[in-house]
Amino acid sequence: GSGFDERTINTIAYQQLGKLENQPLALLTFRYNTIQYPQSANAFDSYGEALLKLGILKMAEQQFLKAIELASATNDTSTLKNSEKNLEKISQLKKTK
Repeated sequence: GSGFDERTINTIAYQQLGKLENQPLALLTFRYNTIQYPQSANAFDSYGEALLKLGILKMAEQQFLKAIELASATNDTSTLKNSEKNLEKISQLKKTK
């Protein structure tokens, strides 16, 4: 392991996301989490949320679909609901474009 668990990495990434100049670093950190923890629905959901926040919709959508797939397999209902809600948000955003 990297010494940091998934939750810690996620927390750090969310803190970075809050600072405009650190957003590229935040994206890398979220992405790193999905590579370190490829079975984690939450890691993909969080990466998707970061991409969504920055308006990178196509990539965000891919993360949420992956999160849903993983969450379904592990009965992670809270992540499943969250990812589905975010996908809905993306489809709304696409309509207004």
